[in-house]
Amino acid sequence: MRLNFTKNFIFFSTAASKYFVFSKILPRLKYWSKDESGLVLVFTALVLPLILLIGVLVVQSGQLYVRQAQLQFLARQSANSSLVVMAERLQARAEDNYQSTCSVEFPPSICSSNQWTDFLSVSQSRSFANNAANVVAVSEEATNFAVTTDPKQAVTEEVVSINFPFESGDEAALVTQVVIAEPQNNWIGNVLATQNYTLTVEARSYLNLNES
Repeated sequence: MRLNFTKNFIFFSTAASKYFVFSKILPRLKYWSKDESGLVLVFTALVLPLILLIGVLVVQSGQLYVRQAQLQFLARQSANSSLVVMAERLQARAEDNYQSTCSVEFPPSICSSNQWTDFLSVSQSRSFANNAANVVAVSEEATNFAVTTDPKQAVTEEVVSINFPFESGDEAALVTQVVIAEPQNNWIGNVLATQNYTLTVEARSYLNLNES
C-alpha cells in the first residue's frame, strides 16, 4: 500500500507540475516575449540621445570645415590685396626716381627701361616698405579686405592680425602675413560647459623685388 501510495503521489505531483508549467508559466513567458513595447521604449530612450549627439557633431564638423576654407581663402586674398597697394607705392617711388634720373639733357642708358625695379633697388624698396605710413596702409588694406569681403560677414578687425613686412628670410621679397582667429559657436561646448573653439588660419603673400 505504501508503495502504491508513493507511486500515486509521485504521479500526481508530476502531473500537477506539468500542468502548472504548461498552463501558467509558459503562456506568461510567451506574452512577455511578444510584448516588446517596453523594451523598445527603453532602447529608444538610451540610443536617441547618442544619435542626436552624433548628428550634432557631424553637422558642426561640416560647418567648421566649410568656414575654415572660407577664412583661408579670405586670408590669402587679403594678403594679396595688401601687396597690390604696396606695389603701387613702390612703382610711384620708382617713377619719382626715374624723373630725377632721366629728366636731364643726356639721360643714362637705363632710362630706356620700362621696369620700375631698375629705378628702385632691393634695399631701397625694403627701406621704403618699412616706412610707417606704408606699413599702416598695407595693414589697413588687408584688414578692410578681410572684413568687407567675408561671405558670412562675421570677421571683425579684432580677429585679424597683419604682419608687414614679415621676415621670411628672403631679402628680395616683401611679405605680408595675415592671421585670422575667429571664435566659433561650439554647440557641444554649450551643453558640456567647455571653452569655445577658435578657428585660426594663416596666409602669406610675396612681392618679388627683382621683377617688374
